[in-house]
Amino acid sequence: MAAYEGKETGEQALLRKLFSHLQDGDILLGDANFENCFLLALLLQAKADVVFEKNGARHIDFRKCDQKLGSKDGLFKLTRPVRPEWMSQELYDQMPAELVIRAVKNKRSTIITTLLDAEEYPRTEIIALYH
Repeated sequence: MAAYEGKETGEQALLRKLFSHLQDGDILLGDANFENCFLLALLLQAKADVVFEKNGARHIDFRKCDQKLGSKDGLFKLTRPVRPEWMSQELYDQMPAELVIRAVKNKRSTIITTLLDAEEYPRTEIIALYH
């Protein structure tokens, strides 16, 4: 339970409060609101994987992926963006300069995940996890 209004009551802030409860092997499912480079990096540091819908601002071109895993399935490198105002310089310096994600597209949406192994997590399983 948490406050419903005011500073640090948004969905991402509430998720950050749950980081200490995450365990190695946990998989978080979320909508496009959660798909951003810093949150992905923090969740990976917490040993959790993610399956999120692609943020509308992120452009994914499967013809230019860093490693093609299949049709509409590939690995992409994200470069650390500039430090947002809310983030301390100390935390920003701890963020990786690059982050590898996997993008999987189906008819309805593009899914971003940190489950990178296509043999262990086939495209159809990623889609089924999200939908």
